[in-house]
Amino acid sequence: MNRKITDVDLKFAEEFRAYYTSLNPTAGERDELDTFLDFKNGTRKYRVYVPKKIDQDAPTILFIHGGGWMSGDIETHDVIASALANRNNAVTLSIEYSLAPEHVFPQGLEDCYNALLWLQDHITSFKGNSEKVVIAGDSAGGGLTASLAILALDRKVKLEITSLIMMYPGLSFLPDTESFKRLGIEHFPQTELMNKCARFYIGTEDKLLKQPLVSPFYADVSNFPPSLLLVGENDPLQDHIKMFAEKLTKENVKNEFILYPKMEHGFIQYFKDPENEIEGGKAMKRITEFIKENR
Repeated sequence: MNRKITDVDLKFAEEFRAYYTSLNPTAGERDELDTFLDFKNGTRKYRVYVPKKIDQDAPTILFIHGGGWMSGDIETHDVIASALANRNNAVTLSIEYSLAPEHVFPQGLEDCYNALLWLQDHITSFKGNSEKVVIAGDSAGGGLTASLAILALDRKVKLEITSLIMMYPGLSFLPDTESFKRLGIEHFPQTELMNKCARFYIGTEDKLLKQPLVSPFYADVSNFPPSLLLVGENDPLQDHIKMFAEKLTKENVKNEFILYPKMEHGFIQYFKDPENEIEGGKAMKRITEFIKENR
């Protein structure tokens, strides 16, 4: 999609990225691992986490970071990715993808798809499972998790997706729910920010707002893998997430929706922070259980 990126757009994105990166210390320290390795697949950065103990029956975890589709990287989500590897005794691949506004849909999603194919072909080199995968992500990465599942099922990827872990996922850009009306002014992500994220991610093509690969909220979910959806009580995204879980239930797809009291958007990413450690810790525990129950 061709469109002009303004200097104002770029300045906003750059400042947002800098702010997001400044929060890295809040996430705490990386879990101790056997090893982790950084490398590139083309221009995209990947990080593989190998836990000290690998459960041979555990699926590999593909982790997709959040950041409003315009920020985030393997560093902002280093702590949570390492924890997913350690607590599931599973090799975990954390990836970067093309960010808006410099790159619009579907480039970021296609980057995630390419990572899934790379995992299928190469993860055994790191003692990972090349036949089964859990796709996990938070915020924008949670939305991309759902979008990637749709794309992978449509393209008949050989890998079995055993479950989806969606932490406060961005499933729709439309701030048209009661939770957005109630929370979208004072709580992150604010309504104004969601509108900006949508413009950055899809450009001027408003017709894409209900395209399932952009907004999985509108997708046919009848063939979805078992799905875990987690969100905080103070998160404006909660209604879309709850309704998505209800949609999965209607299609007889195994799913679980959990609302965490008093928690804000992003609380699982920063689960080691004292403000989030109780509910964030519960969320991490349930993620581990859900992955094991559905592998």
